[in-house]
Amino acid sequence: MTDEQRDILDSFNRVNDYNIRYAAALHLIEGHDEVRLLFEGYRNAILEESGIQVVDSSGESPEALVLKNEMARVTLKYAKKGRVKSRLAAANVLTAKLTHPKTFITSADKLLAIQNATNIKTALADNLLICTNVTPLNIAEIMGTITAYTNQKDKAVEAIQTKKAHGTDLLPENFTNGTAQVINQYDLVDAEWTDTVDSPKVGELAIAKEVIITGHHDIKANFNLVKFEDDTPIDGHVVDQSNDKSYDSDDTHVVHIIHHRTGHFHFTVSAPSRVPVDFIADIHRGVNTFTVKLRLI
Repeated sequence: MTDEQRDILDSFNRVNDYNIRYAAALHLIEGHDEVRLLFEGYRNAILEESGIQVVDSSGESPEALVLKNEMARVTLKYAKKGRVKSRLAAANVLTAKLTHPKTFITSADKLLAIQNATNIKTALADNLLICTNVTPLNIAEIMGTITAYTNQKDKAVEAIQTKKAHGTDLLPENFTNGTAQVINQYDLVDAEWTDTVDSPKVGELAIAKEVIITGHHDIKANFNLVKFEDDTPIDGHVVDQSNDKSYDSDDTHVVHIIHHRTGHFHFTVSAPSRVPVDFIADIHRGVNTFTVKLRLI
């Protein structure tokens, strides 16, 4: 879904709330029920198709995503316990291996998510003498979630391709048809209630149906990750702490956040074998570019 479509869907949601709020009164307007049902059909289709697009973007089915989240939950549960002991033992390298947000697994692609979870599991299994609050049974539990996700992840592809063929390609058409029914609804309400005691409700619908351009598609943040010692570009990972969203570097070694809000934000920047950095930045309208230097662990 594009940013412009998200803005339109926001207006659709406000119109839907309006229909619920004044359901009894709107039912008395001749022809409104027919228009409302058409509108609801298009809106519901958009919501379903949007969900499919979310799945399409990650290449995973809802079933696989549930198992992926469970893999992340169990793995990081024991990672949190283990790193308490590793900190007490001043095992800094081990602590770094066990210190990751949930998105380190949930936002990674399929193979990388499995690798990240496996690396944490291995770090725990190899250091049970330090992480004494983690047991071999806990390691087996982590392995079980990794296996369950591994067995499910590739089953998603065929289903997603089928859903896309029958769903997401209809998105623009449903936005056009939904907008037409919003206009029809407004005409009926305007004709029935203008110059009556219900006239404020006409103005309320006029505001609800307006598409508010948020401008979020004009705000970008780019992070150039480099080695501290010689400024050589490296691949890495940025987590936006305001919403726990995670972003990986592309083939140019730059982490791109295509859409963001303006304001003061906290990011966690990390890379393999490098010390994570807490990065505070002000995001302004337009393109924001930052260079973050990461030291070796």
